[in-house]
Amino acid sequence: MRPMAIPNSKTLILSLAALCWSSGCVSQSTYEEAQSAADVEREAHRRAQTRLQELEQELASLRADLERRESALAEQERRLAEADLNLKLAHRERDESGILVDQLRGELARVGDHLRVFSEEKQRLAEELRAAEESIKSIARSKRVIDVVRDLTLLESRAIHSGIIELTSDGQHPLVRVPLATLAPHGKLGSDGLTLVKSLASLAKLHPELSFVVSERSSDGQGPTHAAVLRQVAQALTEQGVAAARVTLDVEQTAPAAGQGSARDTEVVFEIHLEGAPASMPASTEHSPESEAEADLGGPAAR
Repeated sequence: MRPMAIPNSKTLILSLAALCWSSGCVSQSTYEEAQSAADVEREAHRRAQTRLQELEQELASLRADLERRESALAEQERRLAEADLNLKLAHRERDESGILVDQLRGELARVGDHLRVFSEEKQRLAEELRAAEESIKSIARSKRVIDVVRDLTLLESRAIHSGIIELTSDGQHPLVRVPLATLAPHGKLGSDGLTLVKSLASLAKLHPELSFVVSERSSDGQGPTHAAVLRQVAQALTEQGVAAARVTLDVEQTAPAAGQGSARDTEVVFEIHLEGAPASMPASTEHSPESEAEADLGGPAAR
């Protein structure tokens, strides 16, 4: 805004003087009035100059304040733009993170499926391994049984072929069955019995893991027991070099009966174990004086 031009006092006095000159008369009062008007005018001009300076200062202050406000507004706009950019970047990172999380979930699901398949496969392989191990153990045991049966057949081929002894199996162990009358006629070991004992001792030397369970079986299951004969067999085996712990007497197969019964339908069974002496029956090859006396007399031994 351009300030209005105000004429100075000299110009006003000259103008009044020219006016008076043109009029042709200048009085003292008129001059004084003109002088007073000029003074008033000078004062007004001075005040106007002062006010103009004040306005110019206020305008400069307003301009500086406006510049500060514009600068602050620009800084705020810059911050808003930066915040908007950060928000957009955060949204994009969130979206990318969501996509990554979905991908990881899919990968975890696939890994879980793979682990489940691997676990099932491992379990199946473990079962197959156990089955294979059991099969190998069964085959190895069968081979051992075959070897034992083969060696015993070679040792007692004559007696087996002639029917003096019978070589069978109970499904788990080889069995040697011999009639009591053949093994121990008159209550003492005979020649056939001693030959069988020597063959079993030789078999024990060939297979150190073997053990024997000696028992008595009768056809009706109620015949008398002949514990003395079984003890003679156990003693003969130990005398032939078989460890006492590898010989077990089982004298509880039949119920005891008083008196001496016929041994025609009674047989002695040698049960051959491939894994050592069974834990359920204690090994026994001890012979008391009473049992030896009963053996000499040929009578039954009481349990």
